[in-house]
Amino acid sequence: YLIYKGSREAKPVLESAEKFSYESETEQEEYTGMLNTLKAYYHVYTRELERALEYAQQALELLPKHSYYWRMNVAIYSGDARLFSGNPKGAYSYYLEAHQNSSQMSSKFFTLTTAFKVATSLYYMGNLEEAEQYTRKALQIARDNNLARNTRTGLLWALLGGLLKEKGSLEEAERCIERALFLSEPEKPSLAWNSLFKVALHFSQRDYTLAMQEIGKIEAIDKEQNLPHFITSAAQTWKARLLLEMGDISRAGEALGRTGVVKDHPVRGGLERGYLILCRLLQVKEGYEKGSSENIISQVESLASSGENTKILLETALLKAELEEEAGNKEKAETELIQALKQGKAGGYFQLFVDEGKNLLPLLKRIAGREKIDGPGTGGDDFTSYITAIIRSLSPGEESALENEREKSINREQVDQKILTRETASEQKTPAEKGSSFELVEDLSARELEILELISQGYSNEAISKKLFLSLGTVKWHTTNIYGKLGVRSRTRAVALARDLKIIA
Repeated sequence: YLIYKGSREAKPVLESAEKFSYESETEQEEYTGMLNTLKAYYHVYTRELERALEYAQQALELLPKHSYYWRMNVAIYSGDARLFSGNPKGAYSYYLEAHQNSSQMSSKFFTLTTAFKVATSLYYMGNLEEAEQYTRKALQIARDNNLARNTRTGLLWALLGGLLKEKGSLEEAERCIERALFLSEPEKPSLAWNSLFKVALHFSQRDYTLAMQEIGKIEAIDKEQNLPHFITSAAQTWKARLLLEMGDISRAGEALGRTGVVKDHPVRGGLERGYLILCRLLQVKEGYEKGSSENIISQVESLASSGENTKILLETALLKAELEEEAGNKEKAETELIQALKQGKAGGYFQLFVDEGKNLLPLLKRIAGREKIDGPGTGGDDFTSYITAIIRSLSPGEESALENEREKSINREQVDQKILTRETASEQKTPAEKGSSFELVEDLSARELEILELISQGYSNEAISKKLFLSLGTVKWHTTNIYGKLGVRSRTRAVALARDLKIIA
């Protein structure tokens, strides 16, 4: 409990626990296994990941097979230590083991926890479809077992929001993340973790001011109760990227330094994204040398490949393409970008290319303007339409210019046929335009529906209070619940969404 609450008192309590012992050797082994499990958790929290792995391994050797609760937890911490050191592939098998142990217990709460862990590792590995299936199944379990308003359910909603964002469904992602923040409010570490998804969403929306404000909220929580390193480090990494986009090079470098990302230091697993941002930072500094970035990128790529960290690999490929294009190596740049696009399309990625592709727009247009793109998985209108959708999101109105480029290499009859096909093809749409799979956290209660109906009629909270003979505080409480369940932040959006869903007339 002290570890989770971020208390610095956890370490002396753990040290005190070392003094206890049992006469029975079997009981002593089990007790030591439990203690080592807690030590593993503590060291994950403080980012001493090698020590966490050592204690976790010792715990697994000592805990009896039937100790499902403790073996579940030690498997989770074993996975966490690997995930936060940049090895989601290694984490996955431990999370699966934890999930199997949770199924041996009667509490569905633990199933939600372990399903979230499995889905998170799949998310990092780029198995977006499978991760979404796991997440949605867990959310259904939460609804079926009266856990829809649990803070762990909030973690699942944030993850679903992150997955939908990757597909380019920003509005739907925002609703999921808003629900997540509503549910996780009582549990500050969970709230801070979910806030990272909100930061990422604001980045994709190109609203850097709101993203910085969200990071400020995470920093405030950290001051209050000392958040784990894997949250604070991620927040500072995002801060560096945002400051870089806003042109504040000096402060961006300071934020990176707080994560441990420093030029000429070997790249450490778990900090790969920070080092890619460092490369971008070096690009805009005087005296930039391409070789220094190439060395960093090579290390990042090696770590990401061994851990199957797909998103980092894609970001690395995009940065490589950008550097090659900047250096005038057009053929190399095109090869890097085509490979990244091919992998991204196969995995269901879309928004990543929009977020990271603003400097690659001429290169994207050049590739899309080709008569033929060589290589397996790149043929036909499907691949070209995918690139076109990215270009449209990056720079609305570019399609006519793109068609002019294609006309140079394809005869007029072929162009007319392709334009006609694309006017009706669903592939031409971004994932965000293909419809919604909206779900509520839980159904609105009769009272909430009554209040929502009055909100839609223009009643203020005070007027609703008088009409329904409720205290103003009760009305505000119901209104907050309505917003949380719908995943919105205002009366206007609540009413608009409720009407779209035919919840109210």
